[in-house]
Amino acid sequence: MTDLKRKLIEEINKIEDTLIIEQLTSLIKESDQTIEVKFSESQLNKIKESQFQIKDGKFHNHNDVMEMINND
Repeated sequence: MTDLKRKLIEEINKIEDTLIIEQLTSLIKESDQTIEVKFSESQLNKIKESQFQIKDGKFHNHNDVMEMINND
């Protein structure tokens, strides 16, 4: 988690646009970080299936997906 926060801070530090900084600040302040989400059994099974697919190398990188989108 700390590595992710560090990367986020690094990216924020690169932003020069005041409006974007204000919007990010608002988003962070207004976000409810105490929300708990309940998944159905079906949703949990789909999540687990997806995790197994990723472990097995059955996924597409960003470039592959963009090519698929553009070819449709």
